[in-house]
Amino acid sequence: SCFFFFQAEDGIRDRSPSRGLGDVYKRQLHKNVSKRSVAVSLTMSTIAMWVGMSVHGFHPYYFVPDKHFTLGMIPFVIVVGPLMGVAGAYFRKAFQWAGGKAKAKQVQVLWQLPLAAAVTGVVAIFFPQIMGNGRGLAEFAINSTSTKVIGVLLIGMLLKAAITVFTLKAGAYGGTLAPSIGIGGSFGAILGFGYIMMVPGASVAQAAVIGATALLAASQQAPLMALFMMFEVSHLDYTALMPMGLAVSLAILCLLYTSDAADEEDSVDFGGRRINKQKKKKRKQLQQLSPQDNTKT
Repeated sequence: SCFFFFQAEDGIRDRSPSRGLGDVYKRQLHKNVSKRSVAVSLTMSTIAMWVGMSVHGFHPYYFVPDKHFTLGMIPFVIVVGPLMGVAGAYFRKAFQWAGGKAKAKQVQVLWQLPLAAAVTGVVAIFFPQIMGNGRGLAEFAINSTSTKVIGVLLIGMLLKAAITVFTLKAGAYGGTLAPSIGIGGSFGAILGFGYIMMVPGASVAQAAVIGATALLAASQQAPLMALFMMFEVSHLDYTALMPMGLAVSLAILCLLYTSDAADEEDSVDFGGRRINKQKKKKRKQLQQLSPQDNTKT
């Protein structure tokens, strides 16, 4: 019952029905996802979305000025998708390390958590977008129009990643979903500024959205959730589905086949180095058994 409550909460917070369904996909990937659980979660998220929309209105969570995507972004996607897969793998490992065995306990929390809060406050004096869940940083990246902010985006991306990891390690509990969007959006915008120099007319805003979606998919290991969530909360045009879907696919493939993230016990088990290692282990065992079999014969 608690699980389905959070599906409704997601629908209220983001006013997007697929967010709750996305969390079902993300959290129950290793279990048998029944039709009943998906139906109930999606229904609760949809009802909550409509209630929230009737009170707050129907507005995009991330405002994207250029909603119509063109085929000119495909070369950018082909390059950025794998990069976001690698970056997402490292962010995921850092988040899991900070929230797992490295997490502060008992007395350590009493000084590490206030220190994390103090550091965040000092940084926010000079860079207020670092506060919160990362929405400010993501919107700053999406709406950046001048190359003068590239350094600011780079600093913001690194600081947001460091502060998120530090806060989790200090004993705080929270999600890494929204910070991944802010980090990926900043990274995508930085690369987007380089891309528009080669392809005039390309959109930095779209580059930021593509980067945010791809890194979110890789860091959460939830490609469908990332794709449909970013599509809905940004109120994007249908033309965004192809470049975003391709970016997500490339990010996940790169995550699974070129990173160590697939070696984790709780990772997605549909490919990657963990399965390849299992095959190598079985092959090695067969090679060790073969001399014994030859001796017996």
